[in-house]
Amino acid sequence: MAMHCSLVAGADSSPPPPQTIADLESQVYKMKEDLVQVNAQHKQQLLELGLLRDEEKQRTAAEHHKALSKVRGEMEKAGVQLLQMEKEYSEKLAKTSQVISDLQASVTSLQEESTRQQLSAE
Repeated sequence: MAMHCSLVAGADSSPPPPQTIADLESQVYKMKEDLVQVNAQHKQQLLELGLLRDEEKQRTAAEHHKALSKVRGEMEKAGVQLLQMEKEYSEKLAKTSQVISDLQASVTSLQEESTRQQLSAE
């Protein structure tokens, strides 16, 4: 490299030795090969990063789908439970209404009986 600097600066007017030119050309060739290899590695890394990103997107979408399915299942189960509770309370309400109706009929009947007995006693 020191010779190269002196060549550029023009300090030495003699032509460089053929071995030095060959060495420099070899270095340039090697550097080009290294650059091609580094560029290829860079492209490969970019491809791998793209694949990793796609895999992460798919994994996230699958997890989201799974979570939604779970929530839907829980909502459906809760809906079924609510319908069952509504049915049970409707049945209890009907029974309670019937008991109230029967008791009112009994009260009315007893009042009528009491009135008849009072009238009979007079």
